[in-house]
Amino acid sequence: MQPSPTSQSASGPVTISGPVIASGPVTISGPVTASGPVTLSGPVTASGPVTLSGPVTASGPVTAEGPVTISGPVTVSGPVTISGPVIASGPVTISGPATASGPVTLSGSVTASGPVTLSGPVTASGPVTISGPVTASGPVTISGPVIASGPVTLSGPVTASGPVTASGPVTLSGPVTASGPVTASAPVTHLSEVAQASCLCPPAASAVNCTHSAEVDGVAPGQPTPARL
Repeated sequence: MQPSPTSQSASGPVTISGPVIASGPVTISGPVTASGPVTLSGPVTASGPVTLSGPVTASGPVTAEGPVTISGPVTVSGPVTISGPVIASGPVTISGPATASGPVTLSGSVTASGPVTLSGPVTASGPVTISGPVTASGPVTISGPVIASGPVTLSGPVTASGPVTASGPVTLSGPVTASGPVTASAPVTHLSEVAQASCLCPPAASAVNCTHSAEVDGVAPGQPTPARL
């Protein structure tokens, strides 16, 4: 597929093993499988499953209604909206807004500088770095390091076994379980009681390190957050 200023559409299964460059709108209603580099500078709309094993670079809006599976690096500078499951094992970099309403599974590093809104379950085992606001209403499970410098709002259960560092405000309305270090330099607000874990950290008897430089649920800076059992 060569560069073209006109729209490009496909309604049947599409399999691509060579590089793809598209500068016009792309609309796909059937399954898409691409193993070569893919570069898109125009709007992209896909209503069938999308499987990508090569690098993907998109600078226009991307909308996907079917499952998306990516094993190569992904770089997106335009808005991304996905209503089906997302599985990515390669690095993902997003500089525009991202919205996902299906389950999201990430095993490679994730870097997002635009707002991120997630309404389905999220599982991340690779490093996650976010400098824009994050809103998640489904369960979040993280086993790799997380660094967030923008506001974070989580209304579903959160389980983190890797280090968590937050320099922006954090609001939690669901249970939080953390077995790795938690460091917060901005206020942390918990809107509900926690059934089987402390607000941010495990009980004080645990050897896990938990520090914060701002007040957390009324606890003075430098003091551990107590368990609420």
